[in-house]
Amino acid sequence: EAYAAIEQTARLGGVEERGIALSREIRDRVEATAARARARPPVPALFCVQLDPIVAAGAGTLPAEILELAGGRNVVTAARYPRIGIESVLAYAPEAIIVARMDAPDPAGPGRVLDYWKRWPSIPAVKSRRVHVIDASTALRAGPRVAEAVESLARLLHPELRDPAPAGRRP
Repeated sequence: EAYAAIEQTARLGGVEERGIALSREIRDRVEATAARARARPPVPALFCVQLDPIVAAGAGTLPAEILELAGGRNVVTAARYPRIGIESVLAYAPEAIIVARMDAPDPAGPGRVLDYWKRWPSIPAVKSRRVHVIDASTALRAGPRVAEAVESLARLLHPELRDPAPAGRRP
């Protein structure tokens, strides 16, 4: 949907060719990252968009699609954005937890999010220190930065993919 939206916006702005080129560049970056990630075992992961209560990205959402393109396996199979209890998280036993908060930003920064999860050290992601707070503006919006979100998340899920970004592109 992001690709079509970019192309339509460019068409309406009278710069259709630029929109098509941008859409193609983003698609190529996403597909290249997804291909590299598919060569590794998928990482069981929980993608949270809110804490207290925990709201997760379930099936049929942009964050879940980004997670899977980046080499993750979403542990939440419910549709949309279900509210889940900590008991469910413990049962899912995610190896990585990704937090991109949609609620108000926390002035304390990512530290408060990490402290939240430290209360449950038996969760594999917590035990192995694989709780990551990411930029919600890239991971939760279908737009030109979606490739950046997939690339960044792939590097978090698969640290061996941390090769330098292509020339002219931000990491």
